[in-house]
Amino acid sequence: MSVNSSIPIPTIPVITTIPKNPKIIKYKSFNINNISIDDSIKYDGNSEFYIQTPIIINYNKLKYSDTKYLELYLEKKLNSHNLFLTMIDSLEIKFKNDINKNIKTQIIHDSSNSNSKICLKVKFTDETKIFDSNYNIITELSKNNITLLLKICFYRTHYSWNIIQVLQS
Repeated sequence: MSVNSSIPIPTIPVITTIPKNPKIIKYKSFNINNISIDDSIKYDGNSEFYIQTPIIINYNKLKYSDTKYLELYLEKKLNSHNLFLTMIDSLEIKFKNDINKNIKTQIIHDSSNSNSKICLKVKFTDETKIFDSNYNIITELSKNNITLLLKICFYRTHYSWNIIQVLQS
């Protein structure tokens, strides 16, 4: 499945009760200088912010114990995926410099074959909402392209990307 890079990224509707007005940052508008870390991570002074991903073409559903995850496969040939990876790298460097130099990366490099894969593992929570292309809430993903809203959850020794919403295209 291929994606035309001129297709605009859909805006994900935010349907949530808490918080009422989270800040949504598209990955390509992300500015690392707007991140501050004290008791929590803030973007432009907002502790409740979500990051919108580019369109993800390939992903894999996983389950460990009772927790569900998605592995998002990022393709180096897509500019949008490279920008997203750069944003993640910038965040991780900031975490290492400002908080904990031993923090573990969430980017997984699989070079076991000639086509090295890069993926990001993101976690479903009880509050994760999944929408079809008509913005109807659904319970399971089909194998369509997706865009996600992610929240960074930071713990002193590690961090994770939690899925707030998924929109299937």
